[in-house]
Amino acid sequence: MQQGPHVQPRQAKAWRPPHQGPAARHPSNKQLVAPAT
Repeated sequence: MQQGPHVQPRQAKAWRPPHQGPAARHPSNKQLVAPAT
């Protein structure tokens, strides 16, 4: 699944974590993400 040596599994989580998706950008969901982080 790696696109190349520069793409590592842990790097994939760094640029797009599941809990910091588009929903995290919403102010309404920001309060839900705050305690989670």
